[in-house]
Amino acid sequence: MGNRHSRFVGLAVLAGAGLTAPGLAQRDRAAITGTVTDTLGTRLEGAEVELLGTKFRILTTASGGFRFDSLRAGRYWLQVRRIGYVPLRTTLTLRAAQSRTFEFQLQTAPVTLPDVVVEAEVDRFRRKYRDFLWRSHVAWGSFLTRDDIARFRPVRLGDLVLRYMPFKASWTMDQAGGFPDLSRSDRYGYRRFGLADRYQPECPPAVSLNGAAPTPGLAVNDFPPEEVEALEVYKTASNVPIEFSFAENSRCGLVVVWLK
Repeated sequence: MGNRHSRFVGLAVLAGAGLTAPGLAQRDRAAITGTVTDTLGTRLEGAEVELLGTKFRILTTASGGFRFDSLRAGRYWLQVRRIGYVPLRTTLTLRAAQSRTFEFQLQTAPVTLPDVVVEAEVDRFRRKYRDFLWRSHVAWGSFLTRDDIARFRPVRLGDLVLRYMPFKASWTMDQAGGFPDLSRSDRYGYRRFGLADRYQPECPPAVSLNGAAPTPGLAVNDFPPEEVEALEVYKTASNVPIEFSFAENSRCGLVVVWLK
């Protein structure tokens, strides 16, 4: 599921340059501060720290520190990157007036890629995150960040998803979504869908990986909770965003799994 990055929560508030969001009441302002180091503990100057999908982007100081001030409460997808190191991304949920401090460790990249290739990959992920951010404001789903997943501490990912799909049978989290049920097809082989299908307890939801088109053969419990950075859960067909609605088992709901 990709490279592993060490990630620790620090306690000290670190100095750094600040960015502000205009029009936010003083009492509601939240902040994110931290440092960026390599795996040997050397503080990295000039690492780019960005809240994806927003205008907030900053470079770390000579001490490796960064600071975002006057943030609104909500979900954020934070990215740290520096040439020569593997990018690190994490999601977090920020409450009003909350201050969060992190220490991020970047691993040295095994191969140095041309800047244009790195930038293209980053832009692709920014576009995907903008979709996630937009849906979190307008779609009828449940959106969970790494903070939410850690708070519930599920043994299996399906244990968490079932909180938002309470009418599902627990074993459907082990079943691959996206395959047609030929036992209920008409004489031409096409599936007949009815309103009641949305609430069938034995019907597994479709699964999208990292915002891509739902893939037949994926089950919710295929993904260990510790490997998942964020989740989108749409419990019925009427909740599923239009860009995913063509999938066969979107009639049974949809789970979008974002991996680290």
